[in-house]
Amino acid sequence: MKKDNKKSAKKWVLVLCVACLAFLVYDVTQKDVWQQLGTDGGSVQVDTGQDGAVDSQPVSGEVNANEQGSDRFYADYRIEREKTRDQSLELLQSIIDDPAADAQAKKTAQESQIVMAKNMEQELLIETLLAAKEMPDAVAFIQEGKVTVVLNDPVDDKSSGKIAEIVDGVTGVGYENVVIISRDK
Repeated sequence: MKKDNKKSAKKWVLVLCVACLAFLVYDVTQKDVWQQLGTDGGSVQVDTGQDGAVDSQPVSGEVNANEQGSDRFYADYRIEREKTRDQSLELLQSIIDDPAADAQAKKTAQESQIVMAKNMEQELLIETLLAAKEMPDAVAFIQEGKVTVVLNDPVDDKSSGKIAEIVDGVTGVGYENVVIISRDK
């Protein structure tokens, strides 16, 4: 019976991690977010430069975002990111605090908390460094060895290279694992 509890706990932790990841991916890729990114429901043309950075630009249906709308997008995203992470951390903490959970489930939950804390710290550092480089409306998020940076303005290859250098310096993911998405105004 103990073996069944251990398998059940492992499955629970795995399901929880997959659910959190799925929610984050859904939250970032849902249509409303892409509309805010500047595609307005139109098709997107993706351009990859030599450094592997991605610059997406709308082919049709440009968005006329004013400064207030731009500020709101980044503020809203940061709030949603914090809420989602707080919920995930609470779930992980409940596993750690559960006296019925086995040692492996607790260890996995603690490791997940550490990864989330590290990602949060690195994302904040990336956003702060980009703000210091006069890119205050930047949002970064880290997922499974890749970093996506959403910027307010389009960037050229030289700027993309500098952004990738900053991201790689903070995270060590490599230039090829940095995705840059530019919002069009």
